Amino acid sequence: MKYFYLLLFIFSCQACLSQTTESEKIVERFFNAVNAHDTIAIAQLFSANSQGESPNWGSVQTGGNAIAHEFARNFAGDSILKFNITNMFDAKKSVIAEYNFSGRISSTAAEVPAYMHGKDYDFKACSIFSISNDKITAIRTYFDQVAFLKQMGFFQHQ
Repeated sequence: MKYFYLLLFIFSCQACLSQTTESEKIVERFFNAVNAHDTIAIAQLFSANSQGESPNWGSVQTGGNAIAHEFARNFAGDSILKFNITNMFDAKKSVIAEYNFSGRISSTAAEVPAYMHGKDYDFKACSIFSISNDKITAIRTYFDQVAFLKQMGFFQHQ
């Protein structure tokens, strides 16, 4: 009988650990909106004074519309950009998401060097989301820019 209770305890603990938190659901909605290239949905997930940081944005962005604008720039240069979550951790005040993102540089905009046009990329990134009152109040994204530049042929081009 004691083995029955032990098994029941183990299975009930696993069920608790595998439940998705409300904060994780918000982050999942964010990635779904990004994968749909839906800038309106992206903007609506953020609070009015949210802060967004990413190595490729140049500066801290404030507010959902400004953050969505940065994603719109990415979508314009890469029509197949996709994010695939590999791990997510709810750390009470923050949700940490690890993911791969991949795509192909299709932009011919002046800021995109010609040697990058048509190049595929796929690499890992991590974003830390702060969430309050069912809104994202901050997103800080980190990725290895050297890995990206290698895939783009930057070092061979020099």
